Amino acid sequence: MEPVTWAFILTSILGGIIGNRADAGFMRAWGNGTKALASRIRQGDRYVNDELEKAVRRSFLRALQTVASDSLEQLTEGFKKYRGSYVCSPENRQDVAWLEQYLKRVEKQIAQAENVDSSDCLLESVEQIELLVTPDGMLNETLVEQVKQNLIDSATQELRTPELYRRIVEDSLFERLCLFFTYEVKSNSAVRDIFQTQLLAKVNQMLEGQALTLESMQFSLKDITSSLPHLLSKLGLLEISVQQLGYSQEQHFSELTSILLSNTTTVEDVKALLLENRQVHTDIEKLQQEAKFILDEIHIDIGGLTLNRANIVAEALEKLPKTLLLEIGGVPGVGKSAVLKALVEHQKSQGSIVIFSGDRITGTGWNGYASYLQLTQPLDKLLLALSNGVQTTIFIDGIDRINEQGQRTVINDLFRILAELSGDGNDSHRWVVVYSAREENIQDVYRWLNWQALGTSVRLQVPELTLDELQRVFEHSPRLKPLLYLEQLSPVLKNPLMLKLLEDVRMLPNSEELPPLATEIEISRVWWERMVGDEGSITGRDRKNSLLRVGRRVVRSPGRLFPAEDDISPESIISLKSDRILLQDPERELYRFGHDLLEDWVMYRILDQHREELPAYLQEIGEPIGLYRAVQLLGVALLENSETADAWMQIIEEIEQASHLSFRWRQALLTALLISPHASELLNKAESLLVANNAQRLIELMVVLRTVKVIPNFSLIPLSVQTRPELADQLMPLFMSDPIPRWSIWKPFMGWLIKHIDNLPREIRLESSRLMRMWQTKTPIGSIYRREIGEISFKWLEEDEA
Repeated sequence: MEPVTWAFILTSILGGIIGNRADAGFMRAWGNGTKALASRIRQGDRYVNDELEKAVRRSFLRALQTVASDSLEQLTEGFKKYRGSYVCSPENRQDVAWLEQYLKRVEKQIAQAENVDSSDCLLESVEQIELLVTPDGMLNETLVEQVKQNLIDSATQELRTPELYRRIVEDSLFERLCLFFTYEVKSNSAVRDIFQTQLLAKVNQMLEGQALTLESMQFSLKDITSSLPHLLSKLGLLEISVQQLGYSQEQHFSELTSILLSNTTTVEDVKALLLENRQVHTDIEKLQQEAKFILDEIHIDIGGLTLNRANIVAEALEKLPKTLLLEIGGVPGVGKSAVLKALVEHQKSQGSIVIFSGDRITGTGWNGYASYLQLTQPLDKLLLALSNGVQTTIFIDGIDRINEQGQRTVINDLFRILAELSGDGNDSHRWVVVYSAREENIQDVYRWLNWQALGTSVRLQVPELTLDELQRVFEHSPRLKPLLYLEQLSPVLKNPLMLKLLEDVRMLPNSEELPPLATEIEISRVWWERMVGDEGSITGRDRKNSLLRVGRRVVRSPGRLFPAEDDISPESIISLKSDRILLQDPERELYRFGHDLLEDWVMYRILDQHREELPAYLQEIGEPIGLYRAVQLLGVALLENSETADAWMQIIEEIEQASHLSFRWRQALLTALLISPHASELLNKAESLLVANNAQRLIELMVVLRTVKVIPNFSLIPLSVQTRPELADQLMPLFMSDPIPRWSIWKPFMGWLIKHIDNLPREIRLESSRLMRMWQTKTPIGSIYRREIGEISFKWLEEDEA
């Protein structure tokens, strides 16, 4: 049997059009028109080739779909579904199961036909069409009949094909194919234009003035399909409803043909389906507009150079098929959003995408957020429409920036609906969720996120820039190259956001006279004075004052959109927007910071202004969760900018005395030592204060390190939870009983601890041994500090036995 390609199917349709016509002139004209169409494809017109292929494939698959649907309808007449499957007579049960599975496969193939990557060789396609025409220009009717038989053989070649299905294929497959191709010609502008300009124009030239139109061509096809009154009547109902509703056939061809296959029997039924379908499509367009805005605001270049981070993206793509929940984690500014954006671009070619941003989610629960987006259809309908036979990837950028309970409910509602739909037994729907978050906030996200609805997440750690990536940046911006040889700048240069800021000429107008730039605090100071403040100019002072006014509002609700009040000059707003320090909502006079790190820097300056009464100020503004890192930066600044750690310790003590405050502020200040590239030097500076009172502070720091600066170990999840997700929430203590250290925080502390262990009070040994055990069990053999920890353990053992 010849392979049934799209070109052979088209050959069959074109042959069917001339059908019973005996006029040799007409047949010769039609044959030459067909040759002209083939010639156009041979010349490399991929557009003609691809659009015809899509149209033909859709028509053939729709024909198969109606055959299977009609077969199933006849076999299950009088029976109802139970738990997703028909309860029917025993003799038909196997045929019904086959038809149900077959329909699912065909639905997937129909969806994939929209993104077809031409599988036929272009030359083969041309040759197959040209075979239709004999050397004297006549149509080869024998070949047409042969192709028709090949179509039937192809549709019935599977084993255990139901007899009823086989009979309907033999009786009417070709007619059904012609019906749907007629609908393609009528409703699809791309196909209509191809036939009008490539085929019919040539035919009419040969007919010497006789006008063969698309309408007459469609009439010929409809004449062939007159034996299918039930499908033709549905087409008529559909066309009436389309005209009454003003529905765009060309834009929504796939949706309309899906409705055509439904069991509706009245104009009102069709109209109701069309109206709902149009509303769903409108809602999806609104989601796409939101996604476009979010993506447009993610700038991934460094001075015009885009680093594709190919290795990390490849790792993400390898993990995606293995999970329903992919977590993109990393330190602030490392490029998590850039990796997410790269994944979005890839997944667009694989199926549908939806994008949310933690900065833009608002309302209470999904219904509140849907109202903000002006969506009219329920979430489950939108998700089903998006995932019709294709994978849908849902992206959430900055999930850790969702701080309010109502906004968190938006995401948990989404996860709940996804879980319900995933459990409906329909394998044509598959969703995967990808979210990004700062690694320091991951544990807090797990506390509120309904992750168990989709199962445990697979983690992707976004690393700092590699040396090769740095070299590319410096080749693109040669004036930065001297920085590469300054070892003390290595930590900040490997951070894409820091490097992007340094690339701005205002930050480093003269690379030979560098200000201190080795830490985040130092870079934030240069950014504040040179980029925001414009070296003390009048405009710069106005920009500073405007940002401080913004900061006093934002500090009460970090991450939220804020209005530009009258006390902020329009000139400052325009200027700050031009530098992407502030971004504006596309439809409202609301703003947010261009990056959450910049927001942290401004909030830290507000906190520094209230340093002397920090406990009272935190209470006054409501202790917002999103303020954690700004408090931490305040602690780092006090340590880096002072000769001693006294000011840092004083604030810690004041926070401790305010018993009404959350413990997290004490943790933030205490761990500030560890987020600086100068962690070892800062620990040395604070050592005397840490070891005072039997090393009380140092022990407390180690406890926080062991219990807070870690990631839950989901490898401990028992198999029972996979079938009983309601238990997962109760098992979080189990996941935290053997957690995974956050290496970026642990590594500098463990290096300092091992170096000073002999001079530290014995009271720290119990807690030190717990840290050392975690290090030994969680790091690969041969990792840094493993040998030293082993030597310390033997030494302590010998001392105890002495």
